[in-house]
Amino acid sequence: MKPDVQDVVRKHYAAKLKPVADCDSPQEARDSFAARLKRFREAAGVLPVGRVEDLQVTGGEGTIPARAYWPDSSEAPHGAIVFFHGGGFVIGSIDTHDHSARTLCQLTNAIVVSVDYRKAPELPFPAAVDDAYESTRWVCENIRDLAGADLPVAVCGVSAGGTLAAVVCNTARGRFPIAAQVLIYPQTDSSMLHPSMHENAEGYIFTTRDSQWFNELYCARSRGLDKDPRRSPLHEPNLRDLPPAIVATAQYDPLRDEGIAYAARLGYAGNRVTLFNFEGTIHGFFGFGKDVPSAQRDIRLICEATRDMLIAAAG
Repeated sequence: MKPDVQDVVRKHYAAKLKPVADCDSPQEARDSFAARLKRFREAAGVLPVGRVEDLQVTGGEGTIPARAYWPDSSEAPHGAIVFFHGGGFVIGSIDTHDHSARTLCQLTNAIVVSVDYRKAPELPFPAAVDDAYESTRWVCENIRDLAGADLPVAVCGVSAGGTLAAVVCNTARGRFPIAAQVLIYPQTDSSMLHPSMHENAEGYIFTTRDSQWFNELYCARSRGLDKDPRRSPLHEPNLRDLPPAIVATAQYDPLRDEGIAYAARLGYAGNRVTLFNFEGTIHGFFGFGKDVPSAQRDIRLICEATRDMLIAAAG
């Protein structure tokens, strides 16, 4: 493991935080996660962007809270990115992932719309999927109002958000155009049978037990969904004609192998795919700040590739 990432892991366990899977309730897990992310944000500092505005996106079940970030640049934005936060479909919010949204906005010179989709167990599968789809459709339909021009729209997500980004692309085919999909350590197969689930089961902050806990809460009312493509996009039978993809995985992540497998299937189906399998790092690295220089290099590679895809899509 890279020394600066190892330091993150050491500090996490030294703080003796209760593991997500041991929390007495989803709300306790949310509060603990928010407190941990707040410390990361304080270490990172607030990244400057041009403007931030809270929005209400119109969706199929009413309105969906979102937050839009405009870049601070003399250049016109290269496009827009609909961003889905992580947290196992149970925890996390647009507040906990404010730093990640700002990072995307700053390093891609794109408008970022971060979506506060509904979460389990109060609103289990497929509520998050429906919100992700409807919010992306809304951004595509309202891009001229957001950007002042018809710009390409990409989707991006981290962890559970990466799952949502993949499912949105699969569902939107033939309905509305998505310029690119950026899947950062996504969960693509909820069966938990891939080797990295056992190799990286514990000791790297996000654990296999955490993943199991999230899975049970997300699908508590709908058993037997491991092969439902809206739950596990690796089981989508047809992956042809999808947007160009960036898939980023981490060496010491329980989700590593299913992300690599999804990238391979996208490529076999004839799609353009860039796979970054970052060595020496862990799940969650996209949210690390300037005190973890190795993560900053990895983040910049992802954002530069995303920016290039948006520029290419704009023609």
